[in-house]
Amino acid sequence: MNTYQFVLNLANELKWPVGIVIVAIVAIVISRHEVRDFIKRTYWISTKGVKATRQNPQIVSSNTGSGPALASPDFTRQLSATVDLYVLDQRVNAICAEFDSRGIGPGAREEHLIPLLAGALIRESWERIYLWIFGTQMRLLQKLNESPQGLTEEEVRDIYQTGASQYPEVYRAYPFENWLAFMETTTTLTTNETGQYLITPYGRGFLKYLVAQGLSFDRPG
Repeated sequence: MNTYQFVLNLANELKWPVGIVIVAIVAIVISRHEVRDFIKRTYWISTKGVKATRQNPQIVSSNTGSGPALASPDFTRQLSATVDLYVLDQRVNAICAEFDSRGIGPGAREEHLIPLLAGALIRESWERIYLWIFGTQMRLLQKLNESPQGLTEEEVRDIYQTGASQYPEVYRAYPFENWLAFMETTTTLTTNETGQYLITPYGRGFLKYLVAQGLSFDRPG
C-alpha cells in the first residue's frame, strides 16, 4: 500500500475530528510539498470538486527504492472533500513554524508528532464519552474516584437505581447490564480479583479532562 492510500484509508475510516487530525499530521510528515504544490496549481473549486493544472513529473532519488511520490487525482479529490486544502496548508504551515521556532527540525519532528496525535485521539475519545454518558454513570465514576478500595456490585446497582427512579421511561429499555457495559467498553471502569469495581487510569484521566475543560459533571440520565 502506498503512502497516499494509507492516508486516504485513515481519513475514510475515522470520523471528524480524528480523520482531520490524522490527515493533517501525516501531511506534515510525508506530503507537505505535494499539498502546497497542488494548492498553487488549483484554479477552480466548488462543492463538486477541485480542478488544478497538470503536475510535472517529480524526480525521485534513485537510492530511495520507491517509485515517484505523485499525488493521484483520486487522492486529491477525496482529500479536498474531507478538509479544505487551503485551510489544511495553513495549519501545516503554522505547525511547522511552531516547530521551527522551537528549534525542532524536520528530522526530529516525528517523536513530537506521535505524542501530539496520541493526545488528540485521547481527547476525541473523551469527547465522545462525554456526549453519551448518563448522569448516573458520571456519578459512578466520581464515586469510584473517591473510593480507592472500589465499590461492590450492590453499591454500583444503587447508583443505577437512582437513575431508574428519576427516568423510568429511559431506564426501562436500559438494563443494568447495558448501563455497566458502557463503562467497561469505554475502559473507564474495571474489576479486581475480589469483584470490586474500580476506576481505571483512563477513567480518572477523563474526569481530569472535564475539570480542565470546565465541563459540567451534571449530565441528564
